[in-house]
Amino acid sequence: MPVIIEGKHQFEFPDADGWYAFKYDEIDAAKSGFYRERIETIKWKGEDDKLDEDGKLRECGKPDEGLKGVDIVAGIRPVMDDLTLLEVKDFREDEPGLRAKVRTGEIPTEILLKAIHTWGALCLGARHGDGLLLPDLRAAILRPPAQLRVVLFLAQTPIRQSPNERDTRQKEDARRKQRLGILTKMQNHLKPLGIKSHLADMGDLPARCGWTVTELP
Repeated sequence: MPVIIEGKHQFEFPDADGWYAFKYDEIDAAKSGFYRERIETIKWKGEDDKLDEDGKLRECGKPDEGLKGVDIVAGIRPVMDDLTLLEVKDFREDEPGLRAKVRTGEIPTEILLKAIHTWGALCLGARHGDGLLLPDLRAAILRPPAQLRVVLFLAQTPIRQSPNERDTRQKEDARRKQRLGILTKMQNHLKPLGIKSHLADMGDLPARCGWTVTELP
């Protein structure tokens, strides 16, 4: 059974169903991985800042920015006709930070970039027959898969019950609107590309997703 630990969560993909799952953005010097070997090394080096024709300083690049990747890629072998790109975000200790990133649109934009960068890289790797990608995965990508979905696992601190029932309902409504806003932005941008979007948490996994999550102590 593929078991992947991401932060304080453990994701399990049952062997009985034929799951294949791996940490896509794993950077481990002890082993070769597609992201580390092919993608992580691609960075925008930029150029030294130069003066324009008016003598003003012109910024030419943002050093060390590279292509993004999701945390986990998973599918059921051998056909792998339903591929999942899974990104994990844990904001249980930083709800104000999450609110700020939702307000600016940073969270959904980051997920969109990670999904598109990941799928683009996988497609190019499959097209080239890259040996760092599982043959079944390469074949599924080239077919292409019948379903491609992006799942944002967004962990938040559970809302505490207040003696004031109305106060609790207001907080729950605000949380639902916040999460719906994130999901809607993901759906609006990814659906035209044929990618389904899901938003998940410990007690709210996508229907019939086939994998489970436990919280580590």
